[in-house]
Amino acid sequence: MPRGFNTPSAISSDDLQLDVAELEFELEQAGAVQTEDSPETEVHEVSDQFFKEELAPAKGQRLSHVSPPLAFFPPSAYGVRPQNRTEERRLISFLKLEHPEVFDEGEIELNNFVVYAAPRDNRDGIVSLDQVAIKVGKSTFCFDGQIQVGDETHYLEGVPFSLVSVGGYEDLEQHTVHDSLWIQSSSNEHSGNGLWYRLKQPAKDYRHHFELFMWVANLAKHLLDFLSAHENVTLEHFKSDFVSWLKDVHGTDEGFMAWLAKYPSPDFRHAIVAHADFLQKQALDMDRQGDALACYENHLLWHEINPSLTPNLVMEKQPQTAKGTIVTPYVKRCFKEMEWGRFLNASEPRPEIAPLHKARCEAMGFNAVFGGKKPQFKSNFEGNSHGVQVGDVVLVPRDEQTKWKDGGMPWIAVVQDIKPLKHDTRLFVIWLYRATETICLNLRYPDERELFLSDHCNCDDSSLYASEVIGKLDVTWFASAPADKNGFFVRQTYSSNDASFTTLKDHQFVCTCRSGHDEEHQYNPSDTVLVETINTEEEWRLEPAEILAVDGPHIHIRPLVFRSFYDKHCRPNELLYTYETRSIMSEQIDRICHIRILPPLETSVPVPYDRNGTGDFFYIREALRDGCIVPLDLKPTFRQGFTLDQPRSKLRALNIFCGGGTFDRGLEEGGCIQSEWAVEWDVSAMLTYRANHRGSLPVKMFCGSVNDYLERAKNGDTGDLIARLGEVDFISAGSPCQGYSTANNNKKSDESLRNCSMIASVVSYVDFYRPKYAILENVIAMSNSTHTRNPLSQLVCAFVGMGYQTRVLKLDAWSFGAPQSRSRLFVMIAAPGLELPVRPANSHSHPEKTGLRALGRGASGVPYGERHWDTPVFNFVSAAKATRDLPSIDRGRITQIDWPDHRPGRIESYKYQEIINSIPKYPREQGLVHAVKKGRLRAGHHAVDANKLRKNANRSWTRINPDGLIPTVTTSLNPLCRFTGKWVHWEQDRLMTVQEIRRAQGYPDDEVLIGDIVRQWKIVGNSVARQVALVLGLKIREACEQDEIRGIDPTQPVKAPLAPDLGPLPRKRPLTSATPNRPSNFSIVIKTPKSAEQVTPTPVKPPSHMFGSSSTSRKMREEKDEPYSDSLSNLAQLGQLELSSHRGKSVTPPNLISLTSTPNDTSADEDSDTIRSVTHRKRPTDDQEQDMVGQNTLGVTKEKENRPYIPKRIKLLEDEP
Repeated sequence: MPRGFNTPSAISSDDLQLDVAELEFELEQAGAVQTEDSPETEVHEVSDQFFKEELAPAKGQRLSHVSPPLAFFPPSAYGVRPQNRTEERRLISFLKLEHPEVFDEGEIELNNFVVYAAPRDNRDGIVSLDQVAIKVGKSTFCFDGQIQVGDETHYLEGVPFSLVSVGGYEDLEQHTVHDSLWIQSSSNEHSGNGLWYRLKQPAKDYRHHFELFMWVANLAKHLLDFLSAHENVTLEHFKSDFVSWLKDVHGTDEGFMAWLAKYPSPDFRHAIVAHADFLQKQALDMDRQGDALACYENHLLWHEINPSLTPNLVMEKQPQTAKGTIVTPYVKRCFKEMEWGRFLNASEPRPEIAPLHKARCEAMGFNAVFGGKKPQFKSNFEGNSHGVQVGDVVLVPRDEQTKWKDGGMPWIAVVQDIKPLKHDTRLFVIWLYRATETICLNLRYPDERELFLSDHCNCDDSSLYASEVIGKLDVTWFASAPADKNGFFVRQTYSSNDASFTTLKDHQFVCTCRSGHDEEHQYNPSDTVLVETINTEEEWRLEPAEILAVDGPHIHIRPLVFRSFYDKHCRPNELLYTYETRSIMSEQIDRICHIRILPPLETSVPVPYDRNGTGDFFYIREALRDGCIVPLDLKPTFRQGFTLDQPRSKLRALNIFCGGGTFDRGLEEGGCIQSEWAVEWDVSAMLTYRANHRGSLPVKMFCGSVNDYLERAKNGDTGDLIARLGEVDFISAGSPCQGYSTANNNKKSDESLRNCSMIASVVSYVDFYRPKYAILENVIAMSNSTHTRNPLSQLVCAFVGMGYQTRVLKLDAWSFGAPQSRSRLFVMIAAPGLELPVRPANSHSHPEKTGLRALGRGASGVPYGERHWDTPVFNFVSAAKATRDLPSIDRGRITQIDWPDHRPGRIESYKYQEIINSIPKYPREQGLVHAVKKGRLRAGHHAVDANKLRKNANRSWTRINPDGLIPTVTTSLNPLCRFTGKWVHWEQDRLMTVQEIRRAQGYPDDEVLIGDIVRQWKIVGNSVARQVALVLGLKIREACEQDEIRGIDPTQPVKAPLAPDLGPLPRKRPLTSATPNRPSNFSIVIKTPKSAEQVTPTPVKPPSHMFGSSSTSRKMREEKDEPYSDSLSNLAQLGQLELSSHRGKSVTPPNLISLTSTPNDTSADEDSDTIRSVTHRKRPTDDQEQDMVGQNTLGVTKEKENRPYIPKRIKLLEDEP
């Protein structure tokens, strides 16, 4: 064994062979190995003990043979040699004396060879020759092999070398490189004797490595031949042109066809990028020789696939000149008190830009006062009763015994109706919220005179009387400023159910319990819908159906069956048309879905129908008749779903912090957005964005800082890369999350705080460009209560203060089909009067043990941004299911030819590979801690010393559970981390591959990642899960369609005043409650045309972690987290109050003028049980009403009671790294 090999001295070839033989015998005894004399045996027949320890394969699989892992070291490392070793210098001397003709030929054949890195290198062990050719790191490589000279055979061992040569270039008559492969030893190179070793037959242990290199060498030949025959070749030529040209040149040559068959796709871009270093070195070597037929380095291809080239001709790096985080003055005022406020650098636009910005704001409906428009109420009483009339905005004392932590301010309400009594008047009101009573909390809000009409009335609460009114407010409705400088204004409504802000509409002045407005979708014949039902496992699921007729509450449908019930190899969203009909109740319909008919022989499936059901998209090719799959023999009558090739106007998008662009491509796949500008700092990410852009128009890519881009835009830069005011309809942003991530242990560093400040940059882009829509993504931890000042609340303050409608969402990637445990925060905004996109419904189930968590809590303790528990269509996608079609790659040291990205994020040296080998596979999710406890890793191993293993929670070197989700993909792979080290494959002794994390993030297989493995991993880790991006894009499309129904073209400026209020449009019924259960008496009623019998299945008991749904009459006030230090001293400073007693005489209560918002600590405790309790007044019954008439309630302490909700345990969702 060569000196210095880092391998246990106890291992020998005999021991290795004995271990394999013993394992084969043990498997055969257990009945798990198929031999010629033994039939196939099901896995479940293996003994339970043996199954738990070593062998448990995936459910339903059979074990047919044992495949020992590929050799890590050459046989010589274990002392195994085919014959005695000959030193190379003695061989050279022998050849010079006995066979001088060898030097005339300049080569000698090398057989039974193996190539490996020198023992002293960290990356020791067997390597492929392409790694030698590009000289990975500073490694020294060696070979072992045999030389045949006449009748004599000589064995060389440990011969160092560094030169690899490939022949056959620029020779179109030579269809493959065949055996035109040579290596030259270092001694021959330095001696100048010119002797090369021609590579012939590799050793058995090196066969797989050499097969890969032969394929890559042929790729290099074909690539250089293609470059020499064409000019200005780009990466796009390798989508299909490359293969077409090769077939024309090489025809049906057997060697060429064998090479081509190993890579079945016509798109060679992935292979070109995966082997870019080797291919580019071969091209440059040809250029250096000086006799090449073409100048290979002039092709743009190299600039497209090599981010390190400078200057890069296709992606110019923009100079960085801006200082700090560039923001607008408005944004600086909003965020200046944040802990990272010192990094903000505010400046006004150039004078000639200011009028353009003002015009844009006015055109979009901002800063508009609509002539004192008055709200309309539905009341049978006109006039004044006890000093109060319909339409008055009144102040009433807050309840003393209340969970509200709102600083003791009086409560504000608008009177929608009154009921005169003998001695008093009962008031029916809709509550108005201050900004501090929404999720804005006590952060800096731009204008504290702004109030918000809530969806919270007092119809179901205790009675409120005119005698309790302590004052009135002067409020200007439908305005961005009060008519009187001392008054208040209302332009938006606040929904306490989903913590959203929307443009004020006329019909909202009458609460839903009095208006009779039905928000349920009005379903029509030919609609395709999802219907609630119970599956064979007695689980609630949604299934597609076509509506045939509507008969009041009864809906006649045609069920559409999942093809997967009959064919396990199809996509999960492929359906079979049926010829049966059913009758259901309208309550069973959950929502609309989209279904298209595709030709039965068409192999491709269009976007978004190719996304396995994400976004509720399905397709049909055939029908089901009498239990058999048959051709579709009639034209379906249902309304088919849209396709992306159908023409429609689109929003022009500016994408900042765009990364590799998968977020923006997912939004585009919704069919309503066209990306035109992109801003990103990282060259690899921008090249990836460029390589995968599919739009009809090229994207103007700014490879530089978002700060420089905004500074140039504010200064009126007219360059082609800079979007101008009025051009941007939509902004998407995934601002840096490292500063907020819980995986960051240094959150107070300047770099982390600077990253945090980038959310202010996003708001500044919105403030400057004033788009119609925008969306921001970041980690959940941005909403954590651990921040000194809550960044999410301040972000909402800034958007709402501008006048944008705003919705905050917490979305789980697995709920939309991604096999990843990734939860992210999204903030969606829309300009005044436009339709604010709604939250997408979950299409996939939650895994077991999924917790009930929320983004935060309001002043009342009520959580907002809760995890939703919609009835799913599909089960969540597990790690094993998402990657089941990928081949086994053993330890991952050989790149797969047909899956170039299926290579681990790190190639481990032997000392770390030994750790991976020791990690138990069963039971699942075992890690380094378990390996040490079970004695699988020797006590003196360096990893055991480095990881003191004090806690079982240590996740270092932990295997992923194949039946669960892949962990959240981060920007780098660190299996040593005690928190994020769960990256070892569940069956194979390796780390996860780039291809597997692509699947986790929803990257389509045809998209290419530019850069080396480290860069590729970073691009994927920085991405938004594609499934989530798609459903958000679809919701934006739906919002634009609603705008069009209202007569608003979302691609044209909104003209103030806003479009007329048409009342609530028909739409889908409200989503399932955020709490995951249904009424206990819920049942499904199914009718068939032949019988009027009703079938009522037994209701399913919800899982133990689910609890009762909330009442439909929830009236909540939202929390505030920290005090706003700049709040005005008292309410009198905000507006002139008209104060009155119950008798109607003007009074000035002495305690009113001194009302001040006081600091309250409402930081959320994760273990708090008091979540659903909201205090309301206890009111008299109707029989007691007259007894209370005339009683002065000012200063009277009333009996209070908590609202009758059962407290539930909901944890705040921290970032899940």
